[in-house]
Order: sequence, then structure tokens, then C-alpha cells
Amino acid sequence: VDVSGMLRYRYDDTQDQLKDESTQTNEYTMKIATKVKVNDAVTANVQVEALGVNADQTAADLDDDERTTSGNSLNSAHATSDATGDRDVNLVVSKANFAVNVAGATVIAGKQSVPSPFVDNWNDDVTRGTGAVALVPVGPVTIAAGYFSNFQRAEAATNSGANITAAAVLGSVAGVNFDVWYADVANTVNGVSVGLNTTIAGVNIDARHTDVDYDAAATKDPTLTKVVASTKVGPVTVVAGYGHTNKSTASVDFDGDNDAKVDMRLWQASLSTLSDADAYLIGAAMEVLPSVTLDAKYLVVDFNGAAAAATGTDATELLVGATYAMSKNFSVHARYSEYKVENAAGTKLVDSDKGRLEVKYTF
Repeated sequence: VDVSGMLRYRYDDTQDQLKDESTQTNEYTMKIATKVKVNDAVTANVQVEALGVNADQTAADLDDDERTTSGNSLNSAHATSDATGDRDVNLVVSKANFAVNVAGATVIAGKQSVPSPFVDNWNDDVTRGTGAVALVPVGPVTIAAGYFSNFQRAEAATNSGANITAAAVLGSVAGVNFDVWYADVANTVNGVSVGLNTTIAGVNIDARHTDVDYDAAATKDPTLTKVVASTKVGPVTVVAGYGHTNKSTASVDFDGDNDAKVDMRLWQASLSTLSDADAYLIGAAMEVLPSVTLDAKYLVVDFNGAAAAATGTDATELLVGATYAMSKNFSVHARYSEYKVENAAGTKLVDSDKGRLEVKYTF
């Protein structure tokens, strides 16, 4: 039996400067994944996860004081500090599937992560469902296809319970890694996303274009294009990026989570639902000690549309962080973000400061 897992604690503090309100949450995540070889062709996979309690109350049931002073974190799957105080976590089976490998092809059937850039599963396995995924190598590429009868994101209701169908081609040609994805949710929204990654003269270039089609006639179909380049200059890693959206405020992701790979974001700022947006990113990271890394990123966004009170709205976010890697599997991370949005008249629409302290152990 192969066993792996993670134990993570996060303390978040958000300050809404316009409303003079603050929110604090404590979040615990624990995962233990087991992999058992049943026979030469079949492997059984089970993951047990500790999740915070989703209170029966809704935000509408709470007055402003309760939201502010208690650190309301309702509907957060991992949070244990909410309007009713500190709570114990629930232990759930978050994955249970069989992987069958025959002649190089793999089929995974059962409860599992949804493998698609349109949902958040790349770092935290947040969006899951019951279904089947097939991976078939064909020459230099791998063809992937999947169907989920009831995909579910733990922390949002967007499209929860709907079926999702996806197909992809992934491979590498002449030093360029690529992936082409198509996904459809319940025949109501579908999308195509194309990603490219390569290194030229020591510069890593990561690009993605996403085009989403909503069947609803009243919804304008969104697109998002982003290019991010990074390289190392001495001890410093520098990064620069550009993102653009069309004139739509519909989301490019399918699960209401801007951590999906199709989006471009820092921590608070996200392009997912911004209309006619142009975003510029710069940043740098430096290892000041063998176990300590400092980093800073700055994002500037100019956008229009229903999400803004006037045309020519500007958003900025400054994100700074520090990571102390005590060992290869234990780290302490702190970050701080200042996020502001102003309309063309100079009126502040958003003024939010957010901080986090995270302790993480993996095994």
C-alpha cells in the first residue's frame, strides 16, 4: 500500500477598508491517499479527507455584526471557524476509484478529480465527480476523454450536480508542450482551451487561449487569452505577463472558482468575469537563504462592463510573500495583498487588504 497525504493549516484575515469590516477564518485541510495494487492491471485508489462543517445557516441569516466579528466562513469546505464558533472537522471519502491499465492505455472509473482546465483541480483537487476517464497514448500525443454524471465543487454551487463531458489531446512537438481541451456541461455551456509551453533562450513561455460558448441567448460568450514569461537573472527569478478578455462578463470557468487554469489571477484580482480587460503582470522571487524565498507580484487591470460602475475602471493588486522551507516536506508561508478598484471618476469601488499564514506538511 502506497500512502501519501497532506496536513495544512491556514489563517486568513481580510480587511474591507470601505465598509470598515474584517473577516478572520481558520482553515484545516487533511488528506490521506492510499494506492493499492489489486493485480497487474488494476489499482485501487482511496482518499480520505477532513473537511470543515458547512453550517445550515446562510449568509442572509446573519446580521452584519455576526459576519464581521465571528469571521463568517459559511460554505467553505475546509473552514472550521464560522458564525457559530470553532467546530470539529468531518472525515469524508473524497476519492474512491479503480485505475485499469491495459496495453499502455489507462481507464479510471469512480469518484475522482475532474481533469479539465475549466475547473479547479490542478493544485487542490477541489472539483470532483463520479465518472470515467480514459488516457490513450497515440504516437507523440495522448488522447484523453471523460464523462462525469454529477460533478461537484465542494465550495460552490455553480453547475453542481450537472454532468460534464470532456476530451483532450496532449503532447509535445519540437520542444513545445501543448494541450487542447474541449468540455461541455449539461449541454448548457461548452468551451475550448488551448495551452502552449516552451523554453526559448532560457525564457519559459506559458500561453493559453480559452473560448467559452453559453447556450443562453442573453449571455455574451467570453474569451480569455494570457501569456506569462519567466526567466532567471542571477539569483532572481523574474516574471511578466499579459491577459485580455473580450466584451463579456460571463465566467470562463465552469465551477465558479477562479483558480481554474483558464483564468488569470493573482490572489484577489481575477480576469474571469471582467469585460474588455487588459491585464499586465510583473513580479520577482529571490532565494535569500537556502530555505527562505521572498517574492512580490503586481497586477494592473483596465476593464469595462457590468462589473464596473463606469467605463475605464482600473484594478490593481500588490502581492508579497515569504516562504520558509524547513525541510522538503514542511514549510511555513506568509503573504499579504492590497487590492483596489477605482472607476473613471476616481471613486473607490473595492479597497481590500488580505493576509495569510500557512503551515503545510506533506508525506
